[in-house]
Amino acid sequence: MSGSVQRLYEWKKVGAQKRPMRFGLREGGLFALAGLWDHWRSQTGSILESCAILTTAANERVALVHDRMPVILDPADYDRWLDPANDDIDDLQTMMKPLASG
Repeated sequence: MSGSVQRLYEWKKVGAQKRPMRFGLREGGLFALAGLWDHWRSQTGSILESCAILTTAANERVALVHDRMPVILDPADYDRWLDPANDDIDDLQTMMKPLASG
């Protein structure tokens, strides 16, 4: 799956400094983050492309560093998330949850 990652980083404040903290799946491997992408016309008429990674509350492990984390999709949900015809907000929101800490 394009756009999948193997690790993500968050910055932990330690005194006056910030240190990068690495997170990944315990068994390794790739995972996909929930995101939105759109292209639209600006007021000046140019076409712009934009994207955003969606976040949710942190799970227990990430909460030690930050209060939120990216939405990490379950592989079983990839097709539902990527389906451009899926405009069922309730269905999409069921995927907007923290990954289990384990």
